[in-house]
Amino acid sequence: MQTKVYNLGVLTKSQTVKDAVSIRNPVDLLKFRLTRRSSLTVELKGLRANASIQLLNSRQRRIGFSNLKGNRAESISRTLNSGTYYIRVDRISGRTAYTLKLQSDSPQPSTPTGLNRSESLAFYNNFYQLSTSPEINWTGSFAANSPGTTSDLFKDAVVRRVNYFRAMAGVPADVVLDPTFNRKAQAAAFIMSANNALSHTPPTTWQNYSAEGAEGAGKSNLALSIYGWNAINSYMKDQGDGNYAAGHRRWLLYPQTQRMGTGDIPGEPGRGAANALWVFDANTWEPRPTVRETEGFVAWPPRGYVPDEVVYPRWSFSLPNADFTSASVTMTQASGALVPLTQERVRNGYGENTLVWRPYNRSSFDSWPDPVSDENYTVAISNVLVNGTPRSFTYQVTVFDVT
Repeated sequence: MQTKVYNLGVLTKSQTVKDAVSIRNPVDLLKFRLTRRSSLTVELKGLRANASIQLLNSRQRRIGFSNLKGNRAESISRTLNSGTYYIRVDRISGRTAYTLKLQSDSPQPSTPTGLNRSESLAFYNNFYQLSTSPEINWTGSFAANSPGTTSDLFKDAVVRRVNYFRAMAGVPADVVLDPTFNRKAQAAAFIMSANNALSHTPPTTWQNYSAEGAEGAGKSNLALSIYGWNAINSYMKDQGDGNYAAGHRRWLLYPQTQRMGTGDIPGEPGRGAANALWVFDANTWEPRPTVRETEGFVAWPPRGYVPDEVVYPRWSFSLPNADFTSASVTMTQASGALVPLTQERVRNGYGENTLVWRPYNRSSFDSWPDPVSDENYTVAISNVLVNGTPRSFTYQVTVFDVT
């Protein structure tokens, strides 16, 4: 038996290898290098028999694995630091040709400063929109009390949506998924789906309860009847009377966060789809990193041109340790007309201190209407106490139709 070894050198964008594995040649090993932190996607296609792929570190220890039944395509998606890595293709049964594609991209969205209209639209089309929707490939079972897992490509699409919103908001947008957080978030989503209910402190009497799932529930944003990247949009919208403080959004955009975890259940009759997004990592209490706004605030929608599809009835303005108790907000149209609005009650304890309001007094369940033409708003926030000193902030938002 032989092992073929390829040296692909530095992987800069994408590379494709076509070969075969058989009884005489059961293993192919492909060595490559990354010169910067990158998001790597590996796909093994064109199989006629069963084969698996492994992602190995420089010591050839496994850090990723995919082996579906039969001749189904395999995939691995990981965010990796610079260094040397290997892809190992193993024959499982029979002889099969294969096509192996390696795709490397920077996980940090390249967000233009100031976001003019064309840049914002391009960023929406290239980073928010999915060219294809990855299959979830959920491996779990309620009957077997198994939370299972989801495909790497599916999880990658979820964190990609997280990083889109963070990049647009002007906070560090290189969040990666932690395998342990993923596992516990998956167990949490499993509990929520099994009971068709949400709780950050699920009782031990709930169906399919587990200690890991309970831990995940306490450290995650939770969603029911929705999962995957669409759940991320739901957290940003934060609809419902109980979400007046936009707490899910605040944790999603918390500047210090570097690692998250996602758990997703597609649901079945009697059990709703569910998502758990683990949002607390070891950096929660670390010093705040630099954000895009020189005055230090994080707003949604942010300053500049924003696609109407990601503008929601609740607008928010966050600033660490700020006192918004006596703060007030006004919004003015380009014509000078005031926008009627409702300020929500101030509630601290979710991410950074935040002021939330609803322009035009819209219901939090509404969608932002498609603009006939670009809608320009000036947001003015006054009497924000920062270290006991009142401060004011002003910024412009332009909502535009992406269709």
